[in-house]
Amino acid sequence: MYHSRISGLGYYLPKKVLTNQDLEKMVDTSDEWIKQRTGIESRHIAGENELPSDMALKSSLQALKKSNLTPEDLDFILVSTVYPDQLMPNTACTLQKKLGISHIPALDISAACSGFVYALSIANQYIQTGTYKNILIVGTETLHHITNYQDRTTCVLFGDGAGTAVVSQNKDPEKGCIYHQELKAYGEMDSALFIPAPGAKYASKTQSIPNQYRKNNTLQNLSLTLEKNNEMTKKPDPRESKKQPNCDTSEKQDTYIHMEGQTVFKKAVKIMCSALEKTLKDTGGSLDQIDWLVPHQANERILKQFCKLTGFPEEKVIFDIKDTGNISSASIPLSMARAIEQGKIKRGQDILMIAMGGGMTSGSVFLKY
Repeated sequence: MYHSRISGLGYYLPKKVLTNQDLEKMVDTSDEWIKQRTGIESRHIAGENELPSDMALKSSLQALKKSNLTPEDLDFILVSTVYPDQLMPNTACTLQKKLGISHIPALDISAACSGFVYALSIANQYIQTGTYKNILIVGTETLHHITNYQDRTTCVLFGDGAGTAVVSQNKDPEKGCIYHQELKAYGEMDSALFIPAPGAKYASKTQSIPNQYRKNNTLQNLSLTLEKNNEMTKKPDPRESKKQPNCDTSEKQDTYIHMEGQTVFKKAVKIMCSALEKTLKDTGGSLDQIDWLVPHQANERILKQFCKLTGFPEEKVIFDIKDTGNISSASIPLSMARAIEQGKIKRGQDILMIAMGGGMTSGSVFLKY
């Protein structure tokens, strides 16, 4: 039987830093309030021309080097991102090109902050069946593009960055394996954390083809009609359309993150508690067996509330949000890579990953590193 082993990790944080003091000048907030409510002091912001695939490349090359592998050794690329380079082609294909390789499958995962854990679970299936030997998993995010810096409740949270893990085939579980994994989703909570556009749901507000022509079987006369009628080619002002609940439908506002903070907070804590309980029950393990908890870095208060409710020792939790903020699907691989760099996480230790994100989605993986 084959096992999945994380053979190497890498990360990348952009050079530009946005501090709480910077945000004080932009919105009605304070450094003290942000730290008390989130544990965040600063976050990194991608450069003007820095794309998710650029950051993914840098973290991936680092992970490959730590794995003693080259891009040519890869069999599959999985990229998780909330805001890709473009809608098509996917960011995984763009990363493949930048790595200088071809032919191997390349797929984007859309599960918000749970994306890395989802991708790791998918990779595990391919490794265990012997289909692939080395899989590149990347979480890469430029969340500042979809953050509303006039909304004091969300703009303090998010940052940019990338984290990568190389998952490799392994026959000896003592050298690395996945003990347990579980993925879940709660579609009924889709309005708790969402980004309205771009997407077909709101595309009708600015559709370029008039409704009367959508009913026809052919559109052969459409181009001629549009040339004669400039009004038909003019996109309606989104601000004149009827507003949807909980979102501003202006063209710019549509692309912003919207979040019901208290709803997400309570669900996140519940998800973490449930994931821990299920992992221990299914594996027959105990809290003592878990050397480190590497959670999604959403909010420091979520993690501390989890520890309070479950009795999980705070000293065994990787807290890495202070200078990164919430980097969505990049946060788990990035924080684990940094914890290894800092000498905290070591080979042979048992790691529990727990994530939750928009959807809502959640996932947990218990593994030997």
